[in-house]
Amino acid sequence: MNNPTLAPSLQKPELGVSRLLPLTLEDYPQQRACVLYCQGCLWCDGRGQLAEPLRVACPGELCWSEIEAFLVRRRGRLDAVIFGGDEPTQQRDLYGAMQRVRELGFKVGLHSSGVHHERFRQALHGVDWVGFEVRSAPPQARRAGSPEGGWVHWRSLGDLIDSGVEHEVRLNWHPQLLSLDVLETVAERLRTLGVRHLAVRELQGQRLPGPSIPTPRFTDVVRAEVRQRLARFWPELVWRTVFKY
Repeated sequence: MNNPTLAPSLQKPELGVSRLLPLTLEDYPQQRACVLYCQGCLWCDGRGQLAEPLRVACPGELCWSEIEAFLVRRRGRLDAVIFGGDEPTQQRDLYGAMQRVRELGFKVGLHSSGVHHERFRQALHGVDWVGFEVRSAPPQARRAGSPEGGWVHWRSLGDLIDSGVEHEVRLNWHPQLLSLDVLETVAERLRTLGVRHLAVRELQGQRLPGPSIPTPRFTDVVRAEVRQRLARFWPELVWRTVFKY
């Protein structure tokens, strides 16, 4: 869904970036990429409260001039730039930043849950690959802090599938957030939308927001049950363990 006639950017993008990962070989398939971690979070804890204060309006800890200077130095040694963080579509100038990255000669990747529908749709015109994160079931998603409502990230996923942009759908799983029954409901909805391949990201070492949600102990029995239920939909399921502290 890329637009090859993008006009040159007239201004430097105004993007809140908290940090930069100089190199990753895992976050964009078969590409040497760096990751720009965009500021802000719209997702809620299990009680429907914002997980952390919104910081989108704050100046980025990295200015765009620093980012661009880094990218110029890395030409020939990097293939792509990924816009990541808790939710890059919070950034109003996300598409402008994507345009500028493309002008510098890099492919563009995006990690997102699509909670800002219009910005996500616009971003689809500027990306080469999307890692789409499904973070909650449809009933829970309504409690997300997105001004457009939590259901919107499911609409964004449908737009992504229809767009033809290369992507990977990732289900962030934690037993205290998605029970086995709810997980199966999510799987059924994903298949209905047309998701042919799924990567499950088992969150380990994660200190979940909110004192009412304890950190669980994972067991092989729980993992086996999850794999069995999801294998009905995706026999070649991708399973990853993600450690977050």
